[in-house]
Amino acid sequence: MLSDNFFKYFWEERPILLKGLLSPEKLFPITKGEFFKLCVSPILVRAYQRVENEDTGSALSTIIDDYGLIKPFYESALEFKQPITLLLNNVEKVSKKLLDLRDSFNVKRSWRYDDIVLTLSNVNSGIGFHAGHEDGFICQMKGKRIWNVYEPSTLSPSYIRSVLGSKEEIVSQLKRPKEDPILSVILEPGDVLYLPPLYGHEGITLEESISASIAWRGITPGFILTKLGVKYLNLSVVKDNRKDFFKIYSERELAFAKIHEELIQVYHDRFNLDLKSKFISEKLGKIIETF
Repeated sequence: MLSDNFFKYFWEERPILLKGLLSPEKLFPITKGEFFKLCVSPILVRAYQRVENEDTGSALSTIIDDYGLIKPFYESALEFKQPITLLLNNVEKVSKKLLDLRDSFNVKRSWRYDDIVLTLSNVNSGIGFHAGHEDGFICQMKGKRIWNVYEPSTLSPSYIRSVLGSKEEIVSQLKRPKEDPILSVILEPGDVLYLPPLYGHEGITLEESISASIAWRGITPGFILTKLGVKYLNLSVVKDNRKDFFKIYSERELAFAKIHEELIQVYHDRFNLDLKSKFISEKLGKIIETF
């Protein structure tokens, strides 16, 4: 479904609106009723209420662990015109249709799969300004949302380290940047917004909306090590090497093996790992074959 030009010019590089990418055949109809049927174990359900106060672009969130309360909660929000978004994590565990949708992108790279997220939101709602480590696709299934996208340079270093796995610097909420967005688009059914890692974004619902977020995890040194079989990684031992550890690699860098020197420098002494060994070469080779 994605063209060669997309991977050549946009993948891991810059955001783009893919207008009408999902054909009616790919865009299976999903209703609110079907959404609520997906609210079952082991799905994690969060509710977000958009707020505009001193922390512009923010939202309050809570976990709803009683699945029977989810539909009444949302209907009550509609009645009282409260801007509410329901967000479901790990939906791929209960929806084959969403698995098929992910496969249809033909991105492959299964070793980088992140969970599939589904949202239901009423007018004027959103989950606030945020950014992630993933290469992500926001797929509009129903209704309309406006999305503003910002350069990674608008994020603080502490937030970036938090996003990339730092346990010492947890920054859960951001203010909307004062800078103008580099992209502002309205998503309608069938539209897809692609976002590379660390591009901040914020969506606000214009017309009751259902959307799916399908993502591939960002390539960080820690993530690579777990895929290479390194277990029990203690992040605290690399606190003196934050600049090296908390960064995003592109597939191109990984494919050309530039990541080797970084990994060797940061981890060889601390973990007693021979990262020049045949083991790591074979593992990286299998990963690169998926590109």
